This record gives sequence, structure tokens and C-alpha cells, in this order.
Amino acid sequence: MNAAITLVLKRTAVNGTTQTMTGDIVETATGAPVAHIGSFGLPSASGRFKKADQGFIEPYLSAGCGRRITVTYGKPVGTEVGVDHTGSLPTVPDPPSGSCLSATSQTTSRGQQVTVVGNAAAPATG
Repeated sequence: MNAAITLVLKRTAVNGTTQTMTGDIVETATGAPVAHIGSFGLPSASGRFKKADQGFIEPYLSAGCGRRITVTYGKPVGTEVGVDHTGSLPTVPDPPSGSCLSATSQTTSRGQQVTVVGNAAAPATG
């Protein structure tokens, strides 16, 4: 069984007119770090994440059209000054015209399960 993981976004610093946002992957059950995704700076006046913010999923595969990937996304959650916020599940766009990809999505008890499949031709036999 795969461990559930969570993307944690935090405002880690404010320096004058710039705020630093950091993203890390952690194990949901324990909070143990898995990977540091990165950090980026924004103007302090730009605000932060809002309850109405929603992400999107852009399906693409960089290693060819014969792959299949399934990922389950949960609702984004956060806390700001002691107030908990929960966003909505991501939407899944149709792949661009002419792409070798197809994407399907279904809501499960764990979140939005997205499967992206390349439609490469079956290998020749002989």
C-alpha cells in the first residue's frame, strides 16, 4: 500500500516588500518530510492563498505516449491566523487537440483520481 502524501505550502519569510513561499511533500499521517519542491518569492502586497483558490491539472507525459499514470489529489487545506480553510478539488482539462494523451477523472472517497494515458499504437508482433 502506498503512503498518503500531502503538498504543504507555507509562507516562510517576509523581508520588506517580498514574501517567500515554500512547498514540501510530507507523509500525511506522520508529517515526515519526503521532498522539498521549491521556494519562490512574491511581492508582499500580492496577498496569499485564498479559500476560493483552485488548482488545475495539466496532463502531459514527457517520456512518450505509451505510459499510464494515476494520481489522487485531495482538497487543498490551510490555516491562516488560526482559521482553517479548505479549497475545492482540482478540475481536469481535456488534453490539447492532436495530443497523444487522454485523461479521465473520478471523485473517490480520497479525492479526485486522475488517470493520464498515452495512446501509442500497440507494438508490432512478429
